[in-house]
Amino acid sequence: MASLSQAVLVVSPDPHLGTTRCALLQSAGMKSEACSNFAEALQALGQQHWQAVLVCHSYSMQEKVRLLEQARQKQTRSVLLHNFQTDNSLPADAHFSVVNEPGELVKTVAQLLKRIS
Repeated sequence: MASLSQAVLVVSPDPHLGTTRCALLQSAGMKSEACSNFAEALQALGQQHWQAVLVCHSYSMQEKVRLLEQARQKQTRSVLLHNFQTDNSLPADAHFSVVNEPGELVKTVAQLLKRIS
């Protein structure tokens, strides 16, 4: 079973993409769950601890900030993972960029989770 520090919530409006990302993370021994909308993600974040939130580029910065705030209510070191450039709305230690290529995505997420654990 994955440890708390390996729990990643995947948020994407595309259910196929979310499911694929979860399968990749799970194949590397991480716990992950996919949410296909903002409200579902907020609910999942309120119900349990997530070390990281992997969020799709299509969400607004305001939504990303809200997701991070909700995650940090239960796990203060939670981070937001994204595959896009961001502005300074998030603290520097609270967000990290990842790539979409499957192998690199898993490798980067695993390294970041280890680093912040």
